[in-house]
Amino acid sequence: MKKYRVKFFTAFFVVGLLLSTISGMVQARTSGEGNDVFRSLREVEENGSSTGTATRPATQNNLVSRLSSNSVPFVLDDGDSENNIGATKEFIFLNRFTPFAFVFPFQLEEIQVYFSSDGFVNIGDDILLVVYENILGDVDPSTGSNFRESYPAKVEALDAWNSYFLDWPLTFNGPGDVIIGVIALEKPEGSYYPAALDETKSKQRSWAGVWISSPPPEVPNLPPDGSWTLMDDVFLPGNWMIRGYGTTDITIQSVYMPVVLR
Repeated sequence: MKKYRVKFFTAFFVVGLLLSTISGMVQARTSGEGNDVFRSLREVEENGSSTGTATRPATQNNLVSRLSSNSVPFVLDDGDSENNIGATKEFIFLNRFTPFAFVFPFQLEEIQVYFSSDGFVNIGDDILLVVYENILGDVDPSTGSNFRESYPAKVEALDAWNSYFLDWPLTFNGPGDVIIGVIALEKPEGSYYPAALDETKSKQRSWAGVWISSPPPEVPNLPPDGSWTLMDDVFLPGNWMIRGYGTTDITIQSVYMPVVLR
């Protein structure tokens, strides 16, 4: 009987230690201002606690990509946005893509971002497109990440995909992760939720963070020093509506086939 009690106590202790470790990892990811940084538009509407008097702007027609069916697509979302996320200040939201090894070398030529009028975004709002690479393949894209390039841009269309074509293709020799993100540069003075989120089935590859400084640093290295988290860890699981397209020496059968390993 004593033997079973010892085994039960040992198992209980191990489980408790594991849960404590996981909790510590989550807290470490969201240091600084913590989980109070990010705001969900759906939760605000459900609780009736929206602030500010911003109005939803008029929508424009969708933009058409210039890339052919031979392009290499990086896609996590399913095409539908169920929620919009904001923060207490300027913030970065990004997707981690892991191409198959045979895709490299790969040239990134286009970035697409979906903006919803439900998030009180305005045409002309300033954003910064950012691209990183990570040859370590760590679950946390900030571990070993290498900042590649940033591209100042503006919101051009609402309730539609905004297509941003890079002046010069950005080459990735790989293998490893291609990380594509957006820094929302507008300071939220009321209701502002620029990051569209597909919540159908989280791929656990969408991250967000803020820097202590405002505006963010000129070289936005990861992780931000204010807060940094996987969206699933702050109970907002989903996939950012951010995509990448480019070309490689191989032929991809379908432009909608996501080149991502899970």
